[in-house]
Amino acid sequence: MEADTIHALIEKTQKNATASVQLISNWINLILCISPIVKEMEQKGLLNFKSLVKTVNIRRMTNTGETVSWQKIK
Repeated sequence: MEADTIHALIEKTQKNATASVQLISNWINLILCISPIVKEMEQKGLLNFKSLVKTVNIRRMTNTGETVSWQKIK
């Protein structure tokens, strides 16, 4: 997957970096230099679905109508 390749490249670049990468701003700069595909998100682009999950009962069924037992899936 493309995401796995980018993650591996980030780790490799971080290990070979001459300076320690500890601050968020350093990580952002490192990642943005690696790949033009990666875009920095703004805070308003992040959504919190915690309250939705608590209020909406989501039950996914199989095509036969049986309930999926998510605890048994590995």
